[in-house]
Amino acid sequence: MPSKRNDLPRFQRWSKSYETSWLQPVFFEPSMRTVLEVIASYVTTQPESVLDIGCGTGRLLRSLHERWPEAELLGVDPTFGMIEKARELSSAIKFEVSFAEALPVPDASIEVAMSTFSFHHWSDQQAGLREIVRVLKPQGYFFLADAVQPGWLARLQPRSHMQRPEGVRELFQQAGLHVLHQQLTNTKWALVTAGRKELAAD
Repeated sequence: MPSKRNDLPRFQRWSKSYETSWLQPVFFEPSMRTVLEVIASYVTTQPESVLDIGCGTGRLLRSLHERWPEAELLGVDPTFGMIEKARELSSAIKFEVSFAEALPVPDASIEVAMSTFSFHHWSDQQAGLREIVRVLKPQGYFFLADAVQPGWLARLQPRSHMQRPEGVRELFQQAGLHVLHQQLTNTKWALVTAGRKELAAD
């Protein structure tokens, strides 16, 4: 899940109990349902290739495998423990250890990319988004869900990597992603943003 190196030990420890964490039913699962609904509204046919950045133990990809059993699914996460657990839980999905800023994926090879609740851990969010644009096929989709930063917290923590909605839109546009949709999840603590890779100008 994290890309900031000093986060890795904490997530390594958490990998042992992540699947049964109290945060799953309270926060992650309701937000994941919203992400799946937004994905379904834009991706109406089974894609060939799907990438989850900061996949954790692969919960979102396991849900997508049920929906798209023929799609090639890849999850990447920089935490070895998360990837080991993900591999234990699904042999039908490919998992690799990787940071968001250096994805082990060829150019223009992914139709649908997503990331849930890892974005504020990335060391360089703009570099990570540029990597996503690199690996997306033309007109490919990227779906991002992340904790949203209240305005009062932004004033208290100006260097936080948590973004406001307008900050996410700006980062998407700078990277070459056209923002299609934004909404808060029913928890109100998470923001889902849908973007599409813009075609290169002639």
